[in-house]
Amino acid sequence: MKRVLLLVLIVLTSLLVANAQQNASPGQTFTRDGRWSLGFHGGGNIWINDLNTRRLSPGADLVLRYGFTKRFSLGLMLGYDRLISLQYPVDTAAGAPPALRREYLGLKLGSADLVAYYHFPPTMEIRPYAYLGIGVGAYVRQDITNRYVPDGKRKVNAAMHIPFGFGFEIPTSRSISFNVDFGGRIMDDYTDHWKGHNGFDETNSPGLADWYPTARLGFNFYMGGKDGDDEDGDGVTNGEERKYGTNPYNPDSDGDGLNDGAELWRYNTDPLKSDTDGDNLPDGAEANSYKTFPNRPDTDFDGLNDGAEVLKYDTDPLKADTDSDGLSDGDETQKHGTLPLRADTDGDLLTDGDEILLYRTDPRNKDTDLGSIEDGVEVKRGTNPLLGRDDVVQRNELIAEVGKPIVLAGIVFKTGSAVISSVSEDILRLALNTLQNHPAMTVEIRGHTDNTGSRSTNDRLSQRRAEAVRQWLVNRGIESSRVTSTGFGQDYPIDSNLSADGRQRNRRIEFLRVK
Repeated sequence: MKRVLLLVLIVLTSLLVANAQQNASPGQTFTRDGRWSLGFHGGGNIWINDLNTRRLSPGADLVLRYGFTKRFSLGLMLGYDRLISLQYPVDTAAGAPPALRREYLGLKLGSADLVAYYHFPPTMEIRPYAYLGIGVGAYVRQDITNRYVPDGKRKVNAAMHIPFGFGFEIPTSRSISFNVDFGGRIMDDYTDHWKGHNGFDETNSPGLADWYPTARLGFNFYMGGKDGDDEDGDGVTNGEERKYGTNPYNPDSDGDGLNDGAELWRYNTDPLKSDTDGDNLPDGAEANSYKTFPNRPDTDFDGLNDGAEVLKYDTDPLKADTDSDGLSDGDETQKHGTLPLRADTDGDLLTDGDEILLYRTDPRNKDTDLGSIEDGVEVKRGTNPLLGRDDVVQRNELIAEVGKPIVLAGIVFKTGSAVISSVSEDILRLALNTLQNHPAMTVEIRGHTDNTGSRSTNDRLSQRRAEAVRQWLVNRGIESSRVTSTGFGQDYPIDSNLSADGRQRNRRIEFLRVK
């Protein structure tokens, strides 16, 4: 039985301590000063007297207590205890004291004590205390057959009763605490009907006082409190809590992470509404985590409420333009359809703000005019990103490098002759512009044929065609000394002569910059 009670004590205490550590609110709301408490405590006793064998026996206390301060309380302790001792072996020798000849002695004890308590500062959720009291105990003695000791007559005996001990409380709410108590109760040396020491002291001389250590588990129930008290420690008095409709026993009535006092006196939020401004963020998260205003749905005035910024767009609720592109987060998401976390939504090297506010381009389309050149490239080179036809710049000359021949694709001659067709005008104009734009340039016009016909015929034809192009340039003002012509016939093909396409490519005029 003793081991079972001890195990129950350890397990129950551990569970309540763990629960209190996980939930700090009971301890935060718990006070004892200015309040009455009624405690019910039960457990076990061991009677220490002149007999030589102890037994665990039950006991219980009813404690009515008033807290004068946070550290001191005074109470009335009413107790009832069963005390049991045995003498083993029973002394049967002649002249042995009568008290030691009994195998079993039991006491039924009632007590009433005035007890002073000192409450130590709490450690986490454990609130330790020590106590000492004085009072009176009334008891009757019985043997194993329930016969009254010593003479079979029921006699109520009285003795001084001194309770002492230590314990701790664990608040489970602002009005209830779990109580653990280890102590003792001192009485006189005659509770076992023997004043001497165990050891056959036939003189029955006074010895050590009889007493019994105790272990108790129980609960204390707290009552009372004043309007000026702050039962839950939230900075709002009980009277004010009734005025505002908040819970005087819960520091955070709406469970939003801000205590009621902070909501009322600091943030001007509603302590009965977890999301005062309706932006889908609890007031506590706004004040403590995001640093936004819990009574303003759009802290940075960007057109997005704080909840949307944090929970949907992942933007900064304290910065109106998270990506610093010149557009507010609200305009980007609600008006323009751009990305508020990417300064250049379409990746065209222009920020969304510049596209909308400066160039009037589409920030979601990197080539607004569909002219094949991205908006950023057009702006950089000076063309209009809203005008598609200027995306591809028309060349007005050839890009000629010394020693690198350029095929003048597009020059057409009548079959078997050196007469230039009129469709060749555009490419010839490029060659002419090139020479006009670079007056120090000298070139060689080269003629080539495929392998159709005889070599001598092809040599003459290629020379005549090259000379026809040279003469076209000279006739338009290019100095004859700057342009020479050479025919190479069929000797330098650039493709196979086995196919019509290959032969077509081999019949060509080349523009070779010499200087």
